[in-house]
Amino acid sequence: MLNKVICQHFYRQGVLDIAVELAKEAGIETEDGCREPFTELNNILDSLRQHDLAPALEWAQARRNSLEDHNSTLEFKLHRLHFIGLLQGGVQNQGEAIKYARTHFHQFVRRHETGEKHKNFPHRTSFIFVQEYQTIIQKLSQNGR
Repeated sequence: MLNKVICQHFYRQGVLDIAVELAKEAGIETEDGCREPFTELNNILDSLRQHDLAPALEWAQARRNSLEDHNSTLEFKLHRLHFIGLLQGGVQNQGEAIKYARTHFHQFVRRHETGEKHKNFPHRTSFIFVQEYQTIIQKLSQNGR
């Protein structure tokens, strides 16, 4: 039992080779399905450390319904981070930032509308953020003409 707990700890920490070797030596049978979530999580964390949001965005988009059921704003926040990164790239990235915002932020407006159904603070804050960036995008579009 203790070896199994230690193996799970190594999986969570991303030290998969050690976990596999310990399981093998301790005679613990582990299914690939048991390791897969930890492998995926650690790949996403490694990508985030390298400022690559793509794997995290893919994960969040694939689980959009589940995240919405839990009132999570993770997907929006990841898109927001990507958009801010584009804006930080300077004037040369304006067109890409505008295109990105038009492509990705519209899907959050419906969800973050104010009303009885959407009373919690993170959603209202997110909607305000979308509104502010829509204003910025409009100004950038007008300046780019």
